[in-house]
Amino acid sequence: MIRFALAAAGLIAATASASAQSPFRGPAQLERWASECTNAQGEYDLADAERSCTAIIRSDIATSGARAFAYRQRGLVYFQRGDEPRALADFSDAVWYNPHFAEGYISRAALYEARGEYDLGAADYDEVLRILPTFGPAYNARCWLRTLSGRNLAAARIDCDRAIELCVGAPAYDTRGLLNLKEGRFDAALADYGTAVEAGYE
Repeated sequence: MIRFALAAAGLIAATASASAQSPFRGPAQLERWASECTNAQGEYDLADAERSCTAIIRSDIATSGARAFAYRQRGLVYFQRGDEPRALADFSDAVWYNPHFAEGYISRAALYEARGEYDLGAADYDEVLRILPTFGPAYNARCWLRTLSGRNLAAARIDCDRAIELCVGAPAYDTRGLLNLKEGRFDAALADYGTAVEAGYE
């Protein structure tokens, strides 16, 4: 589900309006840093991305939106390296600079999940859904985290059902399958897992 959470953040970015204001319009150097900050693959690129993200953060001309983006991207670099404290600090700075930055909350929720802090992760999805109230993958992710925590399973079911209504598809059926197992609804769990498998979910 961590991989799914970060993919959901990518989905938000990919489906954003083409007319949205870019936080990097301005000097060419800032735009070059943004490009390098975004593209982190191997260890060499991770180091390059970290340097460029840091340059944006320290720049006198970066907007709050640009800094939020840079903190989130640098947080992803730290997360990939296993440096959770620094990743958490950067994700938190990202949403401080831009409280409407859904990808920042999603990234922090993935980190909380990795640490087993499921309630904190679910709270970040509260913020995602405040920003994007019809974003189905966020309902699925919050259902998953609430199911893992074992608390408020009734609310988890509402989230899963809503994710299915919003056509999230196989991942939501897989999540609800786990919820049904937790609640001892074995026939329902089998049906949900079957639906997920039929849809090609791995």
